[in-house]
Amino acid sequence: MNDFIRVVGEHVEVNTNTITAEDETSKVNDTGTRMIENGWGENAGDPNSTGAWNGSGYEGAAVVDTTNNVKYVFRSGAWV
Repeated sequence: MNDFIRVVGEHVEVNTNTITAEDETSKVNDTGTRMIENGWGENAGDPNSTGAWNGSGYEGAAVVDTTNNVKYVFRSGAWV
């Protein structure tokens, strides 16, 4: 997959498998509320009921629950 940075509404998705930083200013800033990097975001809990991704998502987004490592994908308007 090619490297990319994509903004979908208020969500940022980044694939940085081969991006290299030339200096401090070219590093990816991942301090936002919701971030997907290399295909996965993180959420503290089930995104259907808690965490930064609760109430947010877009078709195909994928997150891992940082409390128990359960993985979720956003499909048809819900996290499954």
